[in-house]
Amino acid sequence: MKYTRYDFKRKKKDNMVLFIIIMLVVILAFIIGTAISNTFIKNSKAIKPENKTVSNSKYIINNEEDSVKFVSIQCGVYSTLENTGKEINKFNQYGIPFTIQQGKNTKVLLGIYTEEESKKQIQKLKDDNIPVSKIEFVLYKDDLCNAEIAEIINANIKVLNKLLEQNVEAIETQELKKWCKNLKKVNSKSKNIEVLEDLKDYIQKMPKKISKQNVKENYIFLFNILDKLKSS
Repeated sequence: MKYTRYDFKRKKKDNMVLFIIIMLVVILAFIIGTAISNTFIKNSKAIKPENKTVSNSKYIINNEEDSVKFVSIQCGVYSTLENTGKEINKFNQYGIPFTIQQGKNTKVLLGIYTEEESKKQIQKLKDDNIPVSKIEFVLYKDDLCNAEIAEIINANIKVLNKLLEQNVEAIETQELKKWCKNLKKVNSKSKNIEVLEDLKDYIQKMPKKISKQNVKENYIFLFNILDKLKSS
């Protein structure tokens, strides 16, 4: 009778090797799966579909600055409104131009910006050999009333200039209205209390969404407010 001899030690050793290989495969699969998952999550956060209607970001009163400067770019001055057509068409590619009547003259203006943003815009015009000048407005935050005026104007300008971006068709105004409504109560005897109330009232009467079609009228309103403060 023949007997088959089994090498139990070798079988045990082979089983151990197989177990180690399986464990390595499992661990490697886990590492690769985690890496792919993280990459997918990261990319899904980065590649979001563009929302053409934008909500406002949070607004704050910046108490670190004693003053704030706004700039409107003056493109030309004309004796009659009828003569401004060509000038307005020339500047349409750079933003939304608007006109202001001052005395016997009509000024063609391009936007209202913070000082920093105005430098970028003016540089673009200079690069295209287009001469322009600046109209500057400096608002001093010497009391709560003036600080609120400065920040409301600043918030409004940010909204208007955001609308100039190609993929933004409209901006919701709910957050801006809420922020403006909840500002601290100002002394009714403040020098510019009327201006502040006009600004707050204007914000509250804004439609739920504003679009590019609303930009020009808002620029005109803000320019007149700034000009009034400059003259006072």
